[in-house]
Amino acid sequence: MLTGDLVRATVRSGRVYPGFVDPEDGGLLGDAGEVLAIFGEHVGERREVLEESLRGWVGDARGFQTLRGLAKLVEDRSTFETRAAMDPVALRRALFEAAAEVHPVRRERDALHEVTREDVVRRVGAAHGLAVEEVEETLYADLRGEERLTGVRSVSPEELLRRYNAGLVQALLLRSAGLEATVRAGSPGALRGVFRALKFRQLMFRAWPMDGEGSWRLVVDGPMSLFQQTQRYGLQLALFFPVLLHMESWSLEADVTWGRRRESRRLSLSGETRLRPWGRMKGTWRSREQALLEERLAGHASGWLARPGATVVDLGGEDVLVPDLELECPSTGRVALVDIFGFWRRDYLARRMASLSRHGPANLVLCVSRRLAGARESLGALGENVVEFAEVIPLGALLKVVERVAVVPAGASQGS
Repeated sequence: MLTGDLVRATVRSGRVYPGFVDPEDGGLLGDAGEVLAIFGEHVGERREVLEESLRGWVGDARGFQTLRGLAKLVEDRSTFETRAAMDPVALRRALFEAAAEVHPVRRERDALHEVTREDVVRRVGAAHGLAVEEVEETLYADLRGEERLTGVRSVSPEELLRRYNAGLVQALLLRSAGLEATVRAGSPGALRGVFRALKFRQLMFRAWPMDGEGSWRLVVDGPMSLFQQTQRYGLQLALFFPVLLHMESWSLEADVTWGRRRESRRLSLSGETRLRPWGRMKGTWRSREQALLEERLAGHASGWLARPGATVVDLGGEDVLVPDLELECPSTGRVALVDIFGFWRRDYLARRMASLSRHGPANLVLCVSRRLAGARESLGALGENVVEFAEVIPLGALLKVVERVAVVPAGASQGS
């Protein structure tokens, strides 16, 4: 992701305008291809060598900020590793201790100093089964510049430019108080993908259907609206943004803190800009709690089968519910909806719970983190359907509630 110093943006009349590039521009496509080639040619090399080559490539070119941004995005797709014959810290300690025993140590032997640095290196290396060359390579192998580039995930020059444009927005959203978006998904599956992505990123949001043509309004809290964990939350908001690019149409408004004076600026975007999607929209976002619950259910002889939530439930026009899981009993056809609440702010959760208490389906089971204790008090009768958890959702308690609330969906025939 782009850091603040790599963001090209201008401010006019209280608004911030990202400096998008044309992903079809021949010159920029050439630049993107060059930086990808540089990384490819340096696989196996030390990071320090790679960075020196990148500095030479960027130089004082007119678009140096864009070039550095492209390099940063490719670096994010790269893997580095420390190559060491043994723990570098332990090796340094052994060398320093050995050198202290014969202090002072010189690089060249003379009449007053019989022990050289090479002698110490050879002796310590022999004690650890290492050649002199291995000792030298391992000594500072844990430093960042000594890391070795081991691979780069494939990306085309055009996709890299598309990711760059999105990266400009993501860097701004890291400093936002939230965003408001209008989306038209184009298909029920794409709409569910938006809500699944919001939940996977553990973002606090509200959603309303806007008309009968499939448009929805989303309001998502931003990191600057929180009192803690802002960096983590801001990253999740930024990572969510590319999902919007896959919509049939979309627009976005956000207030971001930007500029030397760190003043609030308005960011307005839509599908009419140079922002374009890449790849396919993923649809398998799952939180750690959900993945673990599905795994345990699969290995438990409960008679309940779990599948990702596929239902978008309108909560009386004031919010929307897309359950994380749907549990079905094949023998009876009964279904229970399961929604997991982990990272939520208490006041936001209270509003969410109020909507669920008024409009939530009767077969809904809520798994709520104990960090949000007291949430069930705002649920009324639905509070009996809450299962609290610390790190792992208790399977027995969950199934007990599921057995009680599950129903045969309207229009479905009950199994035998």
